[in-house]
Amino acid sequence: MLLINFTLKGVSQWSVLEKDLIQERYPVFKASEIQKARIKTITIRELNKPSGWQIFDQSRRFHYEYNRKGELIHYRKTYPGHGGRIDTLQFYFEYANGALVQEIERTGRYQRKIRYDRLDAHKTAKLIETRRGNDDWEEVANEVITEKSIDGGWVRYLSGPSSEPYQHEFYLEKESKQSREVWTGSRLQTIQEWKGLTNNEVSYRCEYNFKKDSVEMRLLGDEGEWCINGQCRDWSMVLHENGFPKGWIFMDTKTQDAEIWEFVYQYY
Repeated sequence: MLLINFTLKGVSQWSVLEKDLIQERYPVFKASEIQKARIKTITIRELNKPSGWQIFDQSRRFHYEYNRKGELIHYRKTYPGHGGRIDTLQFYFEYANGALVQEIERTGRYQRKIRYDRLDAHKTAKLIETRRGNDDWEEVANEVITEKSIDGGWVRYLSGPSSEPYQHEFYLEKESKQSREVWTGSRLQTIQEWKGLTNNEVSYRCEYNFKKDSVEMRLLGDEGEWCINGQCRDWSMVLHENGFPKGWIFMDTKTQDAEIWEFVYQYY
């Protein structure tokens, strides 16, 4: 998975998966930095403040739990659903020798399990099973992930245990640009592009050819700009002394509406 590293106050404290910050927007932290800071849990509380109004808590919570090695072992997302109901989505992760070997997703009574088995230096078997309640696990897919280096980057192939690849993901880097292309068969499905400007300034641009959506983020120091289809908001961070975020603020400069993320930590 391609990582984008932001440098905060001269210390690279955390990294963000492009999928989680730009599409799902929520950060993923580096295990080495979590271990160094002795962090046990991180909870993000998402708040809204319309212009001229008080701050509203809409019951959105994003909770991360780590083991003493800094590895993420539990992720819980709580958010308001239909009819005033609060929905919860949970993920559980297991590791062996520093590698992810199993993840389980739980939504209500539904569970989805993915097991990873390293076959050799380039191939990993991926077994997907599902079940509802206490029913037996049912196999949904048995796949093989193959990763190889290519000129200017690397490629990931997805195939059946004994079949030709049916999906290709190309990760390429040229000068200050990084890109990701996803192909299904001979058809190009998505294109994403990242562009880094300097060590302290990062510009991110992501385009989806099938949705015609465009997301762009530009970061300078502890401040930046977040744009979706040309609609932009200022983005700023408040940091703890150890470099980890204390709060993120997304401000619409036209309406003065703000979205606030509050970070709460527990330590070993």
